[in-house]
Amino acid sequence: SAEDLYSLASLAINSQSVDVAQVTKASATEWSFTYTMTSSDTEGDLDFGFTANDLTGNSSALTYSSSLTFDRTAPTLSAVSISSNNAVNTLAKVGDAITVTFTSSEEVQDPPTVTIGGTSATVSGSGTSWSATRTLTSSDANGVIAFAVDFLDLASNAGTQVTSSTDGSTVTLDQTPPTLTAVAISSNNSASNLAKVNDNVTISFTADENIQDPPVVSIGGASATVSGSDATWTATRAMVSGDTEGEISYTIDFTDLVGNVGTQVSSPTDGSAVTFDKTAPTLSAVSFNATTLVCKSPMHAASLVAVEFTTNDVDFTRFGMRFTYYPAMSVAALEPTSGLVSGGTTLTISGSNFMDSDGLRCRFGMTSAVPAQWISSSQIRCAAPASSSP
Repeated sequence: SAEDLYSLASLAINSQSVDVAQVTKASATEWSFTYTMTSSDTEGDLDFGFTANDLTGNSSALTYSSSLTFDRTAPTLSAVSISSNNAVNTLAKVGDAITVTFTSSEEVQDPPTVTIGGTSATVSGSGTSWSATRTLTSSDANGVIAFAVDFLDLASNAGTQVTSSTDGSTVTLDQTPPTLTAVAISSNNSASNLAKVNDNVTISFTADENIQDPPVVSIGGASATVSGSDATWTATRAMVSGDTEGEISYTIDFTDLVGNVGTQVSSPTDGSAVTFDKTAPTLSAVSFNATTLVCKSPMHAASLVAVEFTTNDVDFTRFGMRFTYYPAMSVAALEPTSGLVSGGTTLTISGSNFMDSDGLRCRFGMTSAVPAQWISSSQIRCAAPASSSP
């Protein structure tokens, strides 16, 4: 004050009375008083007033406005979103950058504190618009990426920590390369494990997760046509005369939606295989006359083949006749191994490549042949005939 004061009275801040016990006298001309704001006080610009009493008993009631603003409202985030810089912005792999963007209801202190995946993020922005970014590492856990935003307004009111987006956005970290759970190869030949020129060879495969479209597949060293979607795919290629004979090789290269690369696959999961045979079988006539030609079949893989004839090694007949090659039967076990001389003992023969045929027989010794019952490709049964000697 301009003169010595005796006391201050009728103290008020923001229309709220102040206890005179809060007055502090530094000197006869320097005075102060304190008021602690409460949650019931009115927000806005603060005014204050008091009555000054000098030493002679004169009093003066004074009121003032100030540049201070009372703010008791905690800030909120009105828009929060999370995304990845991956080609699929809801997914992420190691090395991808995750960004959380948010808008506050009022200006907040610089910077807000943000964690992404439990680790501090780099925050940029000002006023009410902010973003936080962090690059993922191999130490981050697979799954939906967590984040947290802590923030204070300019008056230091703390907003409630935010841990979810307002638009439903999420980002999932996937560090696991995809695998193929089922792989099979087949041919459209009547024998699906064989192929000739112009036959289509198809590889069917299933992944353990959705993969990028299309996977890259080669069959016999040449690109195949791939179709499918999500986790189920097929690849097909027609064999040509330039392909190498033998078991057909193939490769499958694939990547999941986030960009993790699967290990190249070049073998089936079910043991399937296709052999390419572009060489037509030939045989020489054993005997012939004007009406009959007798030939002996050459060795060939089990399959259905066309039979054609020529007299000059150039011009072949085209009668549409077919001959079926069957795999050779083999016997592995016989049960029982003995029976009565009167016959009638039922024998079970185990082996492989047994054919269901009217001519299926069991022969005992060099002359006794009896009909056999086909049970499966690996089992037949027949009854032992009577024998004149043990």
